[in-house]
Amino acid sequence: MIKQKKDRLILLAHSYNMQNNYEELDKISQVILESKSPKLNYEFAKTVHPYKLKEHEKAVLKSKNAKYCLLFAQDIKGANIKAHEKVVLSSKNPELNYLFAQEVDGANIKAHEKVIIESKDAYYCLMFAKDFKQADIESHEKVILESKVPSANYEFAFHFADIISPLKLKLHEQVVINSKQPAYCYLFAKNLKGANIEQLAKVVIDSKDVGWNYCFALNIKGADVVAHGKVILDNNTDKNSQNTVEMFKKRFPKEYNEIDSTNKSVENANDENILSL
Repeated sequence: MIKQKKDRLILLAHSYNMQNNYEELDKISQVILESKSPKLNYEFAKTVHPYKLKEHEKAVLKSKNAKYCLLFAQDIKGANIKAHEKVVLSSKNPELNYLFAQEVDGANIKAHEKVIIESKDAYYCLMFAKDFKQADIESHEKVILESKVPSANYEFAFHFADIISPLKLKLHEQVVINSKQPAYCYLFAKNLKGANIEQLAKVVIDSKDVGWNYCFALNIKGADVVAHGKVILDNNTDKNSQNTVEMFKKRFPKEYNEIDSTNKSVENANDENILSL
């Protein structure tokens, strides 16, 4: 039995537990304890709970493995929450601290929030601010603004649009504009009141992305349809972009004809210049 592969130990433990075969279960328990594997100790404790719970919990805590301390506290009745929490807090891992605060009853929310803010991780600051009523919104926002991450800035502005100041909204918008990412410029223009349509549109146009230019022309009130349409027609290089040209032509026939006529005039002028040489 001792020679069994580790990936079979938990299956065997489950089987012996169902059979009340504690002699063989003791042997498996000892093998797992000697392995010093937090994963196996956690899985054993979960599978045969509450058999030898404290021994295997002690092994997980001793490993200082924050992931399995989180799982132990989250999944196993009777776990020493504070002891596992101490390991997770000490890890300084923003994801694990967010999950501990979110999933474990009795978690010290403010302590985990402090770790997340100090980590400067924009994504988990955003998640914490959104998911916890008692979150320090201003501190999370500061991290997100300083991160310059366009997705986090857009999502924060969108989620907290009703409570953040117009000045802060503009700061988030500027991060998005400076990122030069057309997707978030489009989303900001579409979903946030008071957005600077002209500056956001410029990023989308300069990107030469056919899809986002079509979305902008189609969905943003006040968009310069001709300017976006010109990008679409001038970057007609593959099947997808050709389909977008057809959609633009169908949705905006007047603007399409205007752009097409201008392009043909330019082509004719170029041809005449070549012939005159």
